[in-house]
Amino acid sequence: MVYFRIFQKIQHNKKLEDNETNIRYVAAYLRYWIDEWSDVLDISNMPDILATLFNVGVHAKAPNSHPTANNFGKSVAFIYDYLKKVLYGE
Repeated sequence: MVYFRIFQKIQHNKKLEDNETNIRYVAAYLRYWIDEWSDVLDISNMPDILATLFNVGVHAKAPNSHPTANNFGKSVAFIYDYLKKVLYGE
């Protein structure tokens, strides 16, 4: 049984290394967080909070109406805003 779990982990990691697959994992994981928070707050347009939840994973606090971003989330929000300006002139 231990070897099977190791094999599963290796297969999972291989999928995350594949550019064709990893984007789907990330999208599903972000969708999970959006759904988890939907009863409390719509975070679908809050890249800083989504990035924070992505970063802390299972250690995330329960959904609340006043979330705060960690440093990773703040960095993602900065880059997101910068790219919007560069790509769309916003």
